Amino acid sequence: MATIGQIIFGSMIAIIFILAGIIILILATSLGGNAGSMVESRFKFPVGNLDGDVMLDCKFIAVDSAYSAPKFTIEATGQAATLKAVAQRWYPKPTVSWTDFNGANLTGETEFSNNSAGIFKVTSVLKTVKVDDSYDCIIENALVKSVSNALVTDSGVTEKNYFKMNSAALPLPHWLIFSFHFPLWTYWILS
Repeated sequence: MATIGQIIFGSMIAIIFILAGIIILILATSLGGNAGSMVESRFKFPVGNLDGDVMLDCKFIAVDSAYSAPKFTIEATGQAATLKAVAQRWYPKPTVSWTDFNGANLTGETEFSNNSAGIFKVTSVLKTVKVDDSYDCIIENALVKSVSNALVTDSGVTEKNYFKMNSAALPLPHWLIFSFHFPLWTYWILS
């Protein structure tokens, strides 16, 4: 027969489990994408061993989501041209880097502004770009990485974007991991 202390402890565990589920539901609905997002993988049916780790090869393509790919504009002044990238929605605050077609690091000027919800707008400018060259703008934080390739032409900018989710950067808290084993803990405590 269970003691009062065991029943109270089991009830507290149940409350923690319910709260963890509510937190997961809130995070999933607020940070999750919408119908305009999708995940692509080379492998239709990944294979793994029970109790083993599996590395899933997939990329996240966001059409309209909590993360936005930058939109590029080109401004020509005389012989010099400036490439501007503006990404409307990022959270948490990302870092921005630029590379040329050879992969050499370039220096851009980046500004961040955020709204009342803490969502950041990223504006980054790369000066002295050349026509018929391509440049990569990499925007990333602990959750996601956006790689955008901009090809500068006489008629404007052609762009390609892709996203990569960094799921390994988000370990679950220990209390949440233990809450997934609630039925086992309850059985062990009450028996």
